[in-house]
Amino acid sequence: TINGQVYKILYGHLSGAAAEIKVGANVSQGQFLGKTGITGNIRDVPFKHVHIEVRNSANQKIDPGPLFNAKFDPKTGKNDKCK
Repeated sequence: TINGQVYKILYGHLSGAAAEIKVGANVSQGQFLGKTGITGNIRDVPFKHVHIEVRNSANQKIDPGPLFNAKFDPKTGKNDKCK
């Protein structure tokens, strides 16, 4: 739940997900989910990263940037929230 709305958030390309994280698990801000990785079919992205896909209650994909107040730089593939 973010700002009173329920979302489904999928995290892709993780390497070594935390043992307690299972499909459907509730997670909290700041909780360790896993390490960024280079997994799956990502030939055009040669650096470690995480793919975040957010879906609303109607199961429609939505832009996650506004939810996280992130500013994405398409040249570097980074945002101001990543450490």
